[in-house]
Amino acid sequence: MIDYAEIAFKILNCILKVKPHQAITISAEIHNVSEYDDPLIEIPFLEELALFIRKAKALPIIDVSTENLHKRFFEEITDDSIDISTEQFFKWINSSELFIDLSWRSNPQFYQSIADRSYKRVKMSSKEFIRIFSDNNKKLLLLGFPTKGLSIYYKVDHQLIEKTYFEALNLDYNELKKRVLIFDGKIKKSQKWYLDTDKRTVEIEFEHDSLCMYGDFNDEVIVTLPCGSWEQDIIQERFKGIFLADSIYFDHHRWHDVQIIFENGKVTDVETVSDLEDINLLKTLLFQKISGISLQVGLNKNIIEKTNYSLFDMRKHKNVSLIMNNSRGQLIALSHNASLHESKEKNILEEV
Repeated sequence: MIDYAEIAFKILNCILKVKPHQAITISAEIHNVSEYDDPLIEIPFLEELALFIRKAKALPIIDVSTENLHKRFFEEITDDSIDISTEQFFKWINSSELFIDLSWRSNPQFYQSIADRSYKRVKMSSKEFIRIFSDNNKKLLLLGFPTKGLSIYYKVDHQLIEKTYFEALNLDYNELKKRVLIFDGKIKKSQKWYLDTDKRTVEIEFEHDSLCMYGDFNDEVIVTLPCGSWEQDIIQERFKGIFLADSIYFDHHRWHDVQIIFENGKVTDVETVSDLEDINLLKTLLFQKISGISLQVGLNKNIIEKTNYSLFDMRKHKNVSLIMNNSRGQLIALSHNASLHESKEKNILEEV
């Protein structure tokens, strides 16, 4: 039995830190496009969040739409003059100080029937969206409630996805913060590291600041849950070696047990232990020019089993992912329960 109340309490007190008299918008969706989803699956969680907000003497503003209406907005309103303007967007964000979105990424299956041309009508880029939130001191929490539609799209076990989601949310956020920051401190002691996957090694040197994701907003305007990971950019031209990926994630595609050879930040060879579906697509993605590589380490102790859904798997405790951006702006994640160490020192992931 899922304890929505306990999870809602932790989110509102440990992450959002709700204060009296704040206005908080909770967005959710009724899933009425496909037959396989309970249309009201998000509502019990929404109710608990709203109740705790009121108990904190704050004001919950309930924003519930339907998948079908969302779809019809894209398909039937074709006049560009009806598109939401920046002025209208400002009016919306000024209604609250905090925003919670339960439906973010909850059902990618439903978007497949919407033509690409419809998306091009959205005038605001993600960077502009974040800038407006930041300039107006607003915060957005993305919860991404998992639906059966999501599980079908990614071809994953829905019971496992749902179980993992709520267990990953129901953790000690103070302990997670401490663990992530201790790990970050250890990484900063050296610039050069070695990542081992089944007797294969890649050499890594880091650049820029790390990104510690443990549920605090800090200087960020958006937090995504489940959280619990550490990430830092890699100096691409010095990145070399062999990485064995037990899982590769790209959109809804998955590949397993793939060896990739890197030289000066470029993929020079791809080998598989068996014939894989869509292997030509994988090679096309990997051999395209790479515009950036980062390393992400999962540190959420409540995620103990891989689900085949990248958002959860990359936060799995001690899972290591190489995140590659190619020239087309596409993200490919290469994952393994690897070891990370300086020279011949012990694996620091054993201590987190």
